[in-house]
Amino acid sequence: MYLYRYQARKDHINTNSAQTAHLIRPISAGQDWIVESVLGVDLSRDLVYFTGTFDSPLERHAYVLPLGYSIYKQSIIVPPEPTKITSDPGMHSVIIDPTCRYLADVASDLTYSCRIYVYQLLDRHQNSTNERSSLFVVPEIRCIFKMQESAISINSESSMKAQTNRLRSHRFLKLGFGVSGAKNLVKSLSTTNCSNSYDSDLSHGGLSATMSQCVPPEIVSFASSTDSNVILYAALYRPDPALHGPGPYPLVVAVYGGPHVQRVQRSFSLLCADMRAQRLRQLGFAVLKCDNRGSSRRGFAFEGVIRNRLGYFEVQDQIVAVRNIVEMGIADPRRVGIYGWSYGGYLSAMCTCRAPGVFKACVAGAPVTSWDGYDTHYTERYMSTPKLNPDGYKESSVFHHVANLRPSQNLLLVHGLIDENVHYRHTSRLIEVLNKHGKDFDLLLFPDARHSPRKLRDRVYMEQKICDYFVKNIKDAPIAPDWSPSVVSPVCLSPTINTNNVGPSDGDDSKGKVIQRRNSLRSVTVSDTTRIHGDATTDNNDMPSLVRPMAGHL
Repeated sequence: MYLYRYQARKDHINTNSAQTAHLIRPISAGQDWIVESVLGVDLSRDLVYFTGTFDSPLERHAYVLPLGYSIYKQSIIVPPEPTKITSDPGMHSVIIDPTCRYLADVASDLTYSCRIYVYQLLDRHQNSTNERSSLFVVPEIRCIFKMQESAISINSESSMKAQTNRLRSHRFLKLGFGVSGAKNLVKSLSTTNCSNSYDSDLSHGGLSATMSQCVPPEIVSFASSTDSNVILYAALYRPDPALHGPGPYPLVVAVYGGPHVQRVQRSFSLLCADMRAQRLRQLGFAVLKCDNRGSSRRGFAFEGVIRNRLGYFEVQDQIVAVRNIVEMGIADPRRVGIYGWSYGGYLSAMCTCRAPGVFKACVAGAPVTSWDGYDTHYTERYMSTPKLNPDGYKESSVFHHVANLRPSQNLLLVHGLIDENVHYRHTSRLIEVLNKHGKDFDLLLFPDARHSPRKLRDRVYMEQKICDYFVKNIKDAPIAPDWSPSVVSPVCLSPTINTNNVGPSDGDDSKGKVIQRRNSLRSVTVSDTTRIHGDATTDNNDMPSLVRPMAGHL
């Protein structure tokens, strides 16, 4: 984070006049953490508030640092370490009022779903917690309100208390739209400390029964495939050993892996409330989520390694993740599957084609199959243009690696025919290449669906099919004679590049939904089912959302 001075130009016509922005000094230092957002600047106290990853890339906290007018007079070159404001572990969404006197914090962690704090930032006091931060003073941080969810227990609160809590929850959830009228907010609180707290009501309906089954995953870490100094983080869901034995278990890898997304973080909604992962865990699968290089919140070097070569380092890191779980004795290397949606669908297909000795079954949802057919504003940001980077486009295409598929592998392609983000043309082009090479596949189409099915009956059916697919082809399937897993061998992906494919994007607006079996012309009509639950998050409809479509990127 840097401090600049902007100065208006005296001559607005002469473009050779002095620059308007002048760097004064760096405010923060360090290459192993990032500043995510600036919350506010308190000029009277010479402080800047921001959120970042100073403590851990798996968490987000609010911090404070000096702008530097006082400490830099002491000829201090290295900026001091930031002082943390938020205390609970996990992910914090923080807002601050324009005067930098009141701060609202919504927190979530693997051990709790939601806590809301309101802090008052009082007159500063001398801070002596460490050598660097003692060089500046920070405000006294006083908690004036705290709200947290109650223990998951049916009939844990009286109806009157629950109604009171809902009214209070509604009032304080408005803080998410900005801290306004801070003085009136403080006056409405009966005390000025955290004794003014209560539990919110989560025990109504069927939520308590569902939440009680959301077992938090464990966070594991290991070195990346090509750089031992780069640490990868993964979330591991283990089956109940009392029901499914001590292992090793069949393993399903849940992947996204693309830019601007981090799936492994200390967030209840992203990890604990992942209903698909929880369902697979209940069925006896170990489930693994790993943020490979290229994913978000790890800094420029970590995210930029995939430039001009999508689908190479990501696949290597996913293989390393599987290898580590196998070496821990948790996963059976002969029974490994993978699934993902959008960029995750692309990466699932790439992992299956580029590492056929690792992944036995794959569910690729709405996959990009060749980057020459996706939005230029997204693709060229990471791949440049096909003219400037022809070899990169060839190697990053799924088509180039289809020939590696083995007869014993199983591939399920899922797509909506009116997908406005990743056009169905991506899947149809892949089908053409699969047919050309004589490779079997399964196809699940939703003719009336966009980038992900939004109708409840479609989503329930799709989730059931995904679970059934892994049960049939990984958990219950016999090991084929030609199957020789290579999980524990060194990672070696061929960088050879041959051909490029270019084609338009189109769709289909027919109604109904059809599943095609094993690359045949025989199809069956889908029937409605309600055998599994949806995710904790919701779309605009009255239905759970298990795949989160992301606007502006995959």
